Amino acid sequence: HSRSSDWYLRYQKGLDTFLADGRESLDLLVAECPVTLPLIDFGGGVTSKNLLGLDELIIWAYYFANVGRYQKVADLGANIGAHTLVLAKLGFSVTAFEPDPSHSVIAQEVFQQNDITAKVDWRTEAVVPDAIVNPSVDFVRVLGNTTSSHVAGSKLKPYGPLETLRVPTASFEPILSQHQLL
Repeated sequence: HSRSSDWYLRYQKGLDTFLADGRESLDLLVAECPVTLPLIDFGGGVTSKNLLGLDELIIWAYYFANVGRYQKVADLGANIGAHTLVLAKLGFSVTAFEPDPSHSVIAQEVFQQNDITAKVDWRTEAVVPDAIVNPSVDFVRVLGNTTSSHVAGSKLKPYGPLETLRVPTASFEPILSQHQLL
């Protein structure tokens, strides 16, 4: 689906209109599974509403179409757990990785609110090629938009005020061999 197509623009506009009111949480029905996300301000005009764009709905439709085909999946860079939430609600066993401790706290609240805490293995870790060599890394939190945060050195020109945290790591290879990556 091209982001410049008439179809995409029309549906994105309708979705934006639906999400435009003054809600404190976002209640959705995803493939017959009710999910609730809090309205979170990540900075720079980015909120949890941005996690519900048309691209995400298309990806979630893919998850729904593959229920039963995959069982154990990994969510890398899980943010506040929107995809993890949908996957768990659909019955997948999910291991989620998110290095930002503040996003991890929000995710745990989201899971508790949606009654899926027991269905998710949440790890506050950065996924790197070889965690044995690098058991921890510097994680750069972009204070003006925490959805743009990243492992130090992975973005050429981060913008705005930054904060660096040392975070534990997980190796990519074992994750790949133990999970089905959608």
